[in-house]
Amino acid sequence: MERELILIEDKELTLSHLDKILFPESGLHKADVLEYYARIAPYLLPHLKNRPLSLLRFPNGIKESGFWEKEAPEGKPDWVLIWSHRSESRGDKIHWVVCNDLPTLVWLANLACIDFHPWFSRTDRPDHPDFVVFDLDPTPPAGFPQALQVARLVKAVLDPFGLRAYVKTSGATGLHVYLPIQCRYSYKQVRGFA
Repeated sequence: MERELILIEDKELTLSHLDKILFPESGLHKADVLEYYARIAPYLLPHLKNRPLSLLRFPNGIKESGFWEKEAPEGKPDWVLIWSHRSESRGDKIHWVVCNDLPTLVWLANLACIDFHPWFSRTDRPDHPDFVVFDLDPTPPAGFPQALQVARLVKAVLDPFGLRAYVKTSGATGLHVYLPIQCRYSYKQVRGFA
C-alpha cells in the first residue's frame, strides 16, 4: 500500500493510494484530485467554513458505487473539527465534519470524498440558513434546456426585488439557483419561500 506522510499548515497527513484512478474516462488519479482541491481551497473554504458536511465518497472511483457519510469517519486526525448535533430522524447525535482549513480539505479528498454537501446554515445558527436553494432537477421528458428556462424565470422573479442569485450545475441535467439571505429565517420559512 502506497503511503506518503506530508505536512500542511503544521498538520501531519498520511496520504494513500495516490495512483488510484478515480476518474477513468480522463485518467485522473487520486493525486490529481488532491491537487485540484488544494488549488481551489481559497475559493471553496470560505463557502464551507463552519458548515457541517455530508460527504459523498467514491473510494473505487466515480464509475463504482459511492456512499454517503454524515458521521465523522473513524480514525480521523485529532485536529479535524467535529460539530455534534442531535438528529431528529435518528434520535441521537451525529458528529459532523466541518472543513475550515486546507489540511481538512486534503484529508477529505484523500478519503476519496469528491462531493461535499454543506448545510445551508452554519454551526453557530444551525436552524437558520444563510441562503436559499432553488433545486431545478428536471425529469424526463424535460432536460437541461427546461432547467435553464426555469432558472431564467427564477431570476426574473427575484430581479425586481434587487435580489442577486447565483447559478451552478447539479448533476447531469439540473441547476441550483443560490440566493444569499440574512441568517434570521428558519428552514421552514426558507423552504416555504422557495
